[in-house]
Amino acid sequence: PTFWPSTGPASPSQNTPLVPMLVINATVDWASTPVRIANTAATVEVDVMPFLARTAEGGPFAAYYDALSNLGAEFVRFAPWFPYPFVVVTELTPPDCTTDRPATNWNSTLFDGIVRDFMAAVCGEDAEKGACTHSVAAHASTMPAWIYKDAYPVPPGTLNPDPWEYNAFDAYNRGSALVNESCADMAGYVGRFIEHYTKGGHHDGCGHWHGGGFNYRWDFVSILNENEHNTGGARYTTCFDAIRAVVDKLNPEVALAGPEMVLYSPEYTTSFLDPKSHSDGRPPAILSNHYYGGSLSGGSAGEGFEAYFSKIDAWMRSLALPLLAARDALSPATELVLNEFIPFMSDWCDPSSAADLFAEHGEALGRDPGPRTAPFSAEERAAAACPDWKDPKSHPTKINRKTLGWNAAAAAFAYGYVRLGRDCGYKAVGADQLIGGPWPDNEPAVSALDWKTGQPNAKYHAIAMLARALGSAPRAMLNATFSTGPRPAPEPAGATGNGTCGPTAFGGDCNVAAKGAWNAAKEGITSLGACVAKAKDCKRANFVSFSNVAGNSDCSWYAACDMMHLCEDCSKCGIGCPKYYPYESEVLHAVPPPPPPQYVEVMPFILQDANERHGVLLISKTVTPTTIVLHGAGLAGGKATVLDGTLDGTLGTLGAEPGFVPPVQRTLGADGALKLGPYAVAIVWATTVVSATRDPIVIVS
Repeated sequence: PTFWPSTGPASPSQNTPLVPMLVINATVDWASTPVRIANTAATVEVDVMPFLARTAEGGPFAAYYDALSNLGAEFVRFAPWFPYPFVVVTELTPPDCTTDRPATNWNSTLFDGIVRDFMAAVCGEDAEKGACTHSVAAHASTMPAWIYKDAYPVPPGTLNPDPWEYNAFDAYNRGSALVNESCADMAGYVGRFIEHYTKGGHHDGCGHWHGGGFNYRWDFVSILNENEHNTGGARYTTCFDAIRAVVDKLNPEVALAGPEMVLYSPEYTTSFLDPKSHSDGRPPAILSNHYYGGSLSGGSAGEGFEAYFSKIDAWMRSLALPLLAARDALSPATELVLNEFIPFMSDWCDPSSAADLFAEHGEALGRDPGPRTAPFSAEERAAAACPDWKDPKSHPTKINRKTLGWNAAAAAFAYGYVRLGRDCGYKAVGADQLIGGPWPDNEPAVSALDWKTGQPNAKYHAIAMLARALGSAPRAMLNATFSTGPRPAPEPAGATGNGTCGPTAFGGDCNVAAKGAWNAAKEGITSLGACVAKAKDCKRANFVSFSNVAGNSDCSWYAACDMMHLCEDCSKCGIGCPKYYPYESEVLHAVPPPPPPQYVEVMPFILQDANERHGVLLISKTVTPTTIVLHGAGLAGGKATVLDGTLDGTLGTLGAEPGFVPPVQRTLGADGALKLGPYAVAIVWATTVVSATRDPIVIVS
């Protein structure tokens, strides 16, 4: 059956001794042919919210500024968006200029300060003069309401009068049809927006100059976001072209990116990539997209977060790799950027502070995540343990500092970074997001900082590790080989076990599909034997799993199953049951077991600079402590920076607040062994490597 995401505490209650349970051997051949040479940058998104405002309403400004200043990332995404239109929309009323009178509708008083702080943090003290120590990917997202039909004026009472109070997504995001379907109004506004911040001021629509004094360097600017206003792909291309024509005249150094979509419908990708779709015959310089990995919780010990990684693999197969193929076929010179890498975590809130708020407000306070489908049982509603962060009553909610979810989200980002860089050659991969929190901020489930204290969590540390070690310089990315040992003999027909082979959905053809399920109650299947009998003549059913309890009547079949590692409690294996359901499984036909999962991603790399520094990026995709043994020149005795929630350099103890433990230093053993805690991210630097063109190099870490 289809399972729901469960929500529960995924945390050690105190410092926890760790013992490695898995041993993995990986061999690195530095002379092997690189999979790809790319310069993928690890970066982050910064959404405009009160956290940035030097006000008492949101998270601590000083912590945000310090975190951004010290991150060291390139192409940092600056995203002003519609929950705060009084701040981010610089023309709330239509232009009113004439040939004799300058426009009076521009008001960037609040936004100027936000931009100034952001640019200084990323670029340094001379940012206003055009200097930048790193690089910025700005965003022209929220358009003025007067551009759209039946959207302006916004009805009284629709928006909070306080500019820093959160507004619902549909409060300002109004209208779909454009007043001017040629997109001239939108192009004019975006042109003034970009000119104002990159060319010292802007010309209004009548040619009058409005000085601002900002000459910021924006490497590229994204246009719109996730089909807001139901723009539609064909109209998006029309607007993109109109905006590009204006920006090319005002500041040709600024490239444009789009369409900032999560789902890649053909009109938003294939058509947008095709030069023939554009009025000037030019493809986009940069195609930008997003990744949404669902909302997960950890179960009793954090194991539920392991599903992050299989979701990434499925997304790569279904969307990212086909997008790469379309790019290569239609517009090979177009660069690819992922601006929002989003692994939501549903147990983001401190359980005690959430419980206090629910006790105080009862049903008047909504829950997050809300029920996925209707009707919901009381059990499913209670499983949503965090308050609705959009409700002002949620403001006191603290962050969950005991969950392993921040560590898992950090590892998921690092894994996505590897897959998109090595397998697709992306220009940048950006985590969503640096800051977040409950009302009046937003999206606490993806924050990289504690919204009360400002302390960075594992997501921040992972971005910083990748940004500082790899930057945006070219590196050769290699594959490693793994030693898994002999495959075990297949389980004989008739063998049984306690647990399920994995999640399924009702339906499917058992002669064709790799897995599927029957509703046991509807089919009259009341025992494991009856489930076996139902499946015995199916060509693809080599295994079955059966459960027949209240709320879960299931007979599932599978072409492949690891009978040695059945999921005995489906609420704790990342499958997503709302609670424990007993299962039993049986072998119908003896087939070889599947290869063991690749629990640790291993990506050797060689920096393409004068030093040719050699390293290995490691990402643990499991909650289980692991020993990775690296075989290859210079790896024995190498130095490693490890982010895994442990309090020391020997994997002795997992912190009680693992997501807030900074990286530690470890030395690989003489045999190349390195211990990794749950959802570890590690960068290993080789001590000695052999270049194909010169003598061995001793690397001083």
